[in-house]
Amino acid sequence: MFSDRDNFIVASTILVTSSIAKKIPRDVRMSILKLLRDTKYTSITDAEWHEIAQGINNHKKDVTGIMMKGLGQAMFGGGFGEYSDKMKRFDDDIKKSMEDLDMDELKKFVDDSEDPKIRELWLHLKQMKRDFDDKQ
Repeated sequence: MFSDRDNFIVASTILVTSSIAKKIPRDVRMSILKLLRDTKYTSITDAEWHEIAQGINNHKKDVTGIMMKGLGQAMFGGGFGEYSDKMKRFDDDIKKSMEDLDMDELKKFVDDSEDPKIRELWLHLKQMKRDFDDKQ
C-alpha cells in the first residue's frame, strides 16, 4: 500500500505526463491536485508539494536527457560496452516507431535543455523523420 506522499507523487506525475491531462489547463490540473491533497492526501504540506513538483520536473529532464543521448548513440554509433545489446534493441524500436515520433513534443524538451548535444541530436532526428516520412 502506498503512503499519502507516494499517492500524491503518482497523481502529480499523471497530471504532468498524461496525454489526456495535458489537454486540461494547468490551473485546472493544479485545482485537481489541491482537491486530492485536501480530501485524500491530507498529510501533504505545501512545502512537500513544492518539493515533489520540483523532483518530478528534475527527474523528467534527467530521464528525457538520458533517452535523447541514448538515441544519439544508437543513431550515430558509439561504444556501449556492456549495454550494446540493449542499445541495439533501443535503436530497432526507435526505427520501428519512427512514424509515431512526436517531434513537437521532443522539441519542447530540446528548447528546455541547456545541452547543445541534445539540440544537435534533435536536428539529426528531425532529418531522419523527414526522410522516413518522404519514403512513406
